[in-house]
Amino acid sequence: MTSLVMDIQAEFRGDIRRAEPMFRHTSWRIGGPAECYLIPADVQDLRALLRVLDRKNVPWIVVGNGTNLLVGDEGVSGAVISLERLDSCEIDPAGKVRVEAGMSLQTLVKNTVARGLTGLEDLIGIPGTVGGALVMNAGAGTAEIGTLVETVTLLDGDNLVTLMADAIDFSYRSSGLSDRGVLISADLMLSRGDCAKLQTRCQDLLEKRRTVQKVEGPHAGSVFKNPPQQSAWQLIDAVGLRGRVCGAAMISEVHCNHIVNLGEATAADVLDLMALVQKRVQERTGIVLEPEVHLVGCEVPL
Repeated sequence: MTSLVMDIQAEFRGDIRRAEPMFRHTSWRIGGPAECYLIPADVQDLRALLRVLDRKNVPWIVVGNGTNLLVGDEGVSGAVISLERLDSCEIDPAGKVRVEAGMSLQTLVKNTVARGLTGLEDLIGIPGTVGGALVMNAGAGTAEIGTLVETVTLLDGDNLVTLMADAIDFSYRSSGLSDRGVLISADLMLSRGDCAKLQTRCQDLLEKRRTVQKVEGPHAGSVFKNPPQQSAWQLIDAVGLRGRVCGAAMISEVHCNHIVNLGEATAADVLDLMALVQKRVQERTGIVLEPEVHLVGCEVPL
């Protein structure tokens, strides 16, 4: 790893952290160390970094701000790349928005609403980065960010590639973008709206979410995707798992599709609860719940 770090330093302007604890970078506050944690200064820095990693055959992954991520207790071998400094945004008064992947989704929502632009307001309160939201096609109710996309730009190898919206397979909590390169930025098209009404809408939605999803303790939001015409939390509740504890992880008593870190939870604790949920729901209903959280360096036991 010392040799790799030296090679990276020769071409890289960003931050390099060795044996970086990933629990510092996940909302669950869980995760072993990343062998090498890297924060590129900009797109060109990212491109230079990937050249080195690929030349050295070092495995790498890109993460957002860890709000939908479970990292294994043994950590992550190779490189973990954070795009937190790719966070610029240009907002045209007519509604055209060009935003980089590392920007907070909430910052984007608030900035567009403040300018009287409608389209993103229903995503208020959803954590994570814009890049993460696009990759998973984040949504709330009937609103999904994918419906607002005009183009996305990805780094594929050493090339920047622009995809039109009709070339992207946006579907429920999915886009297929993670298989096509590193998401760099997106162009969104919003519409003009009434600023005061939009701000009221956001305040109402935030209050509703605080009431309905008042989950205390570190968690990652929804653990499982909703099956067609079903709610995952209702299925989990119906099989008697509300409040179930494994180690220091608990299925929330407030919202059954959230798993809470009670203080010293491990990834293994969370994975055991996920396995129990999948097994019990499938036995009782025949439905296989699919994880919505992204697993790195771990998997749900069979």
